Amino acid sequence: MTAGIAQDQDYGWLRENCQFRMTVPPGFTAREVLGVGGELYDPQLCWATADGGVIVSDIGGQRQRGWNPDEGHGALYELRPDDSLRTIIAPGTAGAGSFLRPKLAPESFGEYGGHILIAGQSRPGRDGAHFQHFLYKLAPGADTVEVFAELPHVGRIGGGVPGAMMPGCFGAEGTEHEGYFFVQSMMNCTVYRVSAEGDIKPFVNLDEPNTPEPIMPLLVFYAPPHWGEYAGELIVAGPQGTSFTQTARERWAMKYFRLAPDGEFDPTPIEGVVYGTNVAIAPEGFGEYGGHLFWADEGTTNLMHTTKPGDDGPLPYDARILHTALDGTTGVFAEGIQGGSTSLTFSGDRLFVGSLRRSYATGEYHEPDGSVYEIRQA
Repeated sequence: MTAGIAQDQDYGWLRENCQFRMTVPPGFTAREVLGVGGELYDPQLCWATADGGVIVSDIGGQRQRGWNPDEGHGALYELRPDDSLRTIIAPGTAGAGSFLRPKLAPESFGEYGGHILIAGQSRPGRDGAHFQHFLYKLAPGADTVEVFAELPHVGRIGGGVPGAMMPGCFGAEGTEHEGYFFVQSMMNCTVYRVSAEGDIKPFVNLDEPNTPEPIMPLLVFYAPPHWGEYAGELIVAGPQGTSFTQTARERWAMKYFRLAPDGEFDPTPIEGVVYGTNVAIAPEGFGEYGGHLFWADEGTTNLMHTTKPGDDGPLPYDARILHTALDGTTGVFAEGIQGGSTSLTFSGDRLFVGSLRRSYATGEYHEPDGSVYEIRQA
């Protein structure tokens, strides 16, 4: 399948609302690879392929354009070097749930090394985010997902329901977590650890008595070298003092906490570090920015909760891509981006940028307003 502007609908108004305005430093160029009105609704860039492409997951999209509340949504693609999209899982064919940040399992994940793990809902749409979630798996070369694990109910927040689930990271090889996968539920504020055999253990519930106020876990990751003394530490990140069922604040305020061994959670935030909701480390040779941590500042657009957009006009162009050197120095790399959830992936010497904008699932916005950009040296 090759992405392009749909022929059956006039999306001129949508392109007008989502104009390409990105600016980059001298010595670099930026272009729109896939524009709005095409195949993509809520694209999230995942990882680079061996031939210079990128795996792209999409939270939105069904078999037919528009919205059927009784059908699932989401798709998985490969963006090829010639700017075309190869369909791995067709829109709306993977069951009731949407796709959220698929992860490629390493060989250390037992018999499922090389499989793709996907966090997904058990019911479609915005309401589905509040119900039981599953961890799905996709075998190499397959086009159909299977349920890999069902998370147990934990804690008091959201009735203990493991909803609004996000995939975290695989345990680092050579550590106590090798062979495990971390996932987290923003609904009940719990981080889980899952084995390759499907055994699930609640790792920490981010609520009383473990923490004086709830922490909504969006990310679980290993701290990058740019974090100095914390480099290599297992981290959980998200806003403090809120949960998924509450109204979203204007800006997405991330806090970062160390995930010590089970039962020893320290609710004191780590100060003086930066990460963002989506990050990538530039390869050597990416100009003066080689080795820098690239991350997204979503500006004043916060669609991570169930809050709906106020209107159908353009989102603010105040999101940015920032970069942080190993010494902690941070600067602006790209501006003029519409926020929502901006994902970043390097493929060779190219930085790909995925723009989600309004949310198909949690925001109930069912137009193809997703796009992908490319930044490279001139």
